[in-house]
Amino acid sequence: MYLCGGSSQLEQQILQATPLLESFGNAQTVMNNNSSRFGKYIALKFINGKVIGAQISDYLLEKSRVVIQSPGERNFHIFYYLFDYLPLETKQILCLRTKHDYRYLLTNSSLDVQNATATNSLDEVINAMGLLNFTDKVRILKNNDLSNNGREQHSMFRILSGILTIGNLEFSIDDEGFTQQNFDEEKAKKNLSIIA
Repeated sequence: MYLCGGSSQLEQQILQATPLLESFGNAQTVMNNNSSRFGKYIALKFINGKVIGAQISDYLLEKSRVVIQSPGERNFHIFYYLFDYLPLETKQILCLRTKHDYRYLLTNSSLDVQNATATNSLDEVINAMGLLNFTDKVRILKNNDLSNNGREQHSMFRILSGILTIGNLEFSIDDEGFTQQNFDEEKAKKNLSIIA
């Protein structure tokens, strides 16, 4: 992510990148409710003592956490924000049920208290995206329409919903060695077409 401008808005953009990055890169672990599962490097650019730009690089994101977590740990915060903070109408548009319906969010621990202690809510993430020039602020749209292309924030939520939906697909091998599906194909197609 590259930011430039040399103004106080630039400074706000640099600061607001943190809640956005943390929502996608932090998770609850057995040791910490807001543990970074990635590294972040910020290179600030100065002229005459004024910040004129910044480049934020992330590295070593623990990508495997999306599909499996260690005992007593949870997935990245952003997935839980969808269920804890999105309005019901938006969840319906995205074909989201409850967080307990998705394999990627099931946990074998009693640590399901993260939403009460979260330092970054979905509102902070959405505000950060707006300040960082992600197009179209997330809101309930007329006629529940989220289908307009080019809406980066809406596209992000569609992708997250798609990841959760795909995580529930199950396949197995039959007696003859062929792959067979263990899910309702029509329902999966419908859910994935809405969020695609």
